[in-house]
Amino acid sequence: MVSLDFEKPSTWSIGKKLGLLAVLFLIIGPFLPYFVEDFEYEGTTNSGSISYFDYDFWGLFILLPLFSAILIATLLYLKFNLFVEKGTTRINIKPFILMIWGFWFFLTYAVEASRFTDSWDSGYGKYARYPGVGLWLIIIGFLLCAVVGFLEWRLPSASGPGVPKVRLPKREPKPTAEVTAEPSSEVVAPVEPERPVSVVVKEDVGPKEVVTELKPTPTVSEKVEMLTREPSSEEEKALLRWARHINEDGQTFEQCIKCQNYVFITTKSTKDTIVFECPDCGEKFTLKK
Repeated sequence: MVSLDFEKPSTWSIGKKLGLLAVLFLIIGPFLPYFVEDFEYEGTTNSGSISYFDYDFWGLFILLPLFSAILIATLLYLKFNLFVEKGTTRINIKPFILMIWGFWFFLTYAVEASRFTDSWDSGYGKYARYPGVGLWLIIIGFLLCAVVGFLEWRLPSASGPGVPKVRLPKREPKPTAEVTAEPSSEVVAPVEPERPVSVVVKEDVGPKEVVTELKPTPTVSEKVEMLTREPSSEEEKALLRWARHINEDGQTFEQCIKCQNYVFITTKSTKDTIVFECPDCGEKFTLKK
């Protein structure tokens, strides 16, 4: 499922926090000196530098770091998944894209840095050329991109069970209940079970006599309280919907609030709460009864 919503910073993993640093380096780096040249002749020293954001010198290559920053931000912070099915295994390929992209261009710009490192001394003057701070920021940004891809690949949400090849459980139409502003409880009157009939046969010297007696049994009353309320948050509204769709196996096929994957969410009911657990990300959600 593709969503244009961004991940909340409070839910960011370590990889996503490093990804923000990589995006900043790749945006700032092209505007800083790409390489620096120093000249020294007869005691006079001159220094000059060229930034990467110079179309006349580099052409359309100036857009590569900026495009990479947009790609990293899209893969990390937008709520969508790119899965590849392999048998019964489902693999998220977004971390692999980050690893390959970052490592490839890290090597490319590292070789570029070594190519720009040069110096000579002719006796009359000296010349030195070396990478500038902008080139080093670009190299570090692509290295962080590869590291972020590796960290995201190690997360449990990067892979999981394949999409089940079964039909969805048939959902019976639910009767609509009237929702009031204040919680209201309705007590269902208990149904008293029928008293069992016991037959007692008394043998006597005379003819047999069959006596029918009603054997009293204690009545068991069960108080069923149905609470209807207005959801206080979007999360509680989703959990109430999940609770209505629990099947006979104690599962509900819904979209997880955290990882946004459609999975069979397991439930565990206690006296006061219902606990939902996502098998992909392991997140638990509690709904009070």
